[in-house]
Parts: sequence; C-alpha cells; structure tokens
Amino acid sequence: MTEAWPGAYSLSYSLPVTNGPANRWAIRTTGEVRDWLRALRRTDPAAYRSVNAAIDMLAETGPGLGRPLVDTLRGSSISNLKELRPRSGRDVAIRLLFVFDPWSQAVLLVAGNKAGDWTRWYENAIPIAEVAYEGWLAFERKRREG
Repeated sequence: MTEAWPGAYSLSYSLPVTNGPANRWAIRTTGEVRDWLRALRRTDPAAYRSVNAAIDMLAETGPGLGRPLVDTLRGSSISNLKELRPRSGRDVAIRLLFVFDPWSQAVLLVAGNKAGDWTRWYENAIPIAEVAYEGWLAFERKRREG
C-alpha cells in the first residue's frame, strides 16, 4: 500500500456497471484505488473479477449490503467506515475500505491484500482512508458548489 497521494484528488469517476437496473448506487474511487484496480486486472485477473463482482453488488444493494461481503470497521474517526470483502483465495485477502458520503455515493478509499498482515494492514490502511475521505469531502463540496 502506498502513502496518501499528496494533493491529488482526481476521484470523480464512476465504475462501469454490468447488466443492472438504472437505479444503482454511484461508486466513486480515489486515484490510488483506481490504479490498484488496474494493476490487479493485469496481475491477477481472477481476483479482479471477484473484486468487480463485489463492487457490482455494492452498486446494486447500497448501504444495506452486509456480511459476509461488507463489515463495519472500528478504530476510525469515520463512524461509517466499512470494508468490502470480495471472495478471495488461500493466499489472498483483498479488502477495500469505503464509506457512503453525505451524497449517498460509495467512495472506495483504500484497497489492498491483507493476507499475512492481518492486524497491521488495518493500522496502516485506516489512517490513509481517513485522509483520503477528508480530501474527498473537500473535493466534492467544491465541485458541487461550483
């Protein structure tokens, strides 16, 4: 996982969704997560498909999506910080930290593989997610206020 990207909040694209109803929840992502997804698609297509299926479920179901695919995290200043937990293999435990923002958009903040680093992964990822979310809120407020 890399450190928070300095000042770069190019966060406003929605992931394409597949064969679903028009009333789906918007999925936004940080540049870091977008780059991570692109790299995953190249290096582990099977894991990428699993992640994409989980993101599709999040887009379909929204905040009501629960375990085992979504769980709420503790130990964050973001009260509704959650993790998306796509189906993984034996050596892979992919997690995407996200939050629904005040505009009801799911914002994917941090992504990575926590396999072999079960506790420390969160100790590193949660502070990055908090910084990313602050940046997202500032970016989105400015964009909406024009």
